[in-house]
Amino acid sequence: MCSGEATVAGLGRGVGGEKLEHWVGGLASVSTFMEGDHVRKWDCRGYFQGGQVPGRLAGGFALCYGVDRDYWDSLADRYEKDLLEIAREDRSGVLTEELETLGGEGISVADLGCGPGSLLPFLVGNFGEVIAVDYAEQLLGQARQRCRSRKVRFVCRDLSRGQPLPFKVEVVCCINALIDPDRDKRRGMLRSLRSAMSEKGLAVIVVPALESVFHVYHTLRMIREREGAPDGLDSNEAELMMGEEVDSFTSGIIKVGGTATKYWMQEELTATLTELDLKVHRVRKVQYPWTEEIENPPEWLDGMGPWDWLVICGGDGDGLQAG
Repeated sequence: MCSGEATVAGLGRGVGGEKLEHWVGGLASVSTFMEGDHVRKWDCRGYFQGGQVPGRLAGGFALCYGVDRDYWDSLADRYEKDLLEIAREDRSGVLTEELETLGGEGISVADLGCGPGSLLPFLVGNFGEVIAVDYAEQLLGQARQRCRSRKVRFVCRDLSRGQPLPFKVEVVCCINALIDPDRDKRRGMLRSLRSAMSEKGLAVIVVPALESVFHVYHTLRMIREREGAPDGLDSNEAELMMGEEVDSFTSGIIKVGGTATKYWMQEELTATLTELDLKVHRVRKVQYPWTEEIENPPEWLDGMGPWDWLVICGGDGDGLQAG
């Protein structure tokens, strides 16, 4: 693919890998990579974006696929190198705005699925006590290196089991950790989250938006219509690639780097939280630049880019700014 052409980048990014061969036919649908002694296939978006799982999903991947703890521990260095910090990439500053509003010296916060600790320095600057939770030991090690504040306590825990956490806080963060394709594991994580909330505590939850996936494909068709081949996608290419990437429309399961990953519709997310007695106070979009999903986007591409859903939920929030 020639430099300067708009290509799909982010949705199917894979983990690591040396490129062995790449079929180019306008826009490739599958690339073959070598990872250790194994040949693995990723769709072309993993190749164009350097073959990395999005940094904003790093903690969630470690939590979801914790049965392979050694494997996810081994990826910690790659996450640190290619980390996408939501607080930095969020175009409208929604996440930092919400956390600043909820923070204070007398307020405690837990970061569930903290990964390599990208959010911890910000939390330390806005809360009195911070508890960082993750399943992968090496990711927690990098989080310790990243944030050495005495305000922070680190806890290694598999949240998907749904067991009560040994602490209570006023604010719980769960940033792109609810991505396991297994519904029971996601429910388990939400039960663990609920157990950590004080009586009037609130949760700040961010999840990948399923609606954003379709928005990206629609935008790629717009690029083709305006720029012509080989930029963007025509209708047949879009249908082919979406069919390969979407594992289940009805369940919202998308292949990220070949790995089944849960994406959420807004209504599905609010209904799930309500069922678990987590009152939804507001839902907002955490918007990202187009370069997060499209390599070399055209200069005229503006307006609504890709996004995640952010939800504030929990108790009545007296004493906190629930809404």
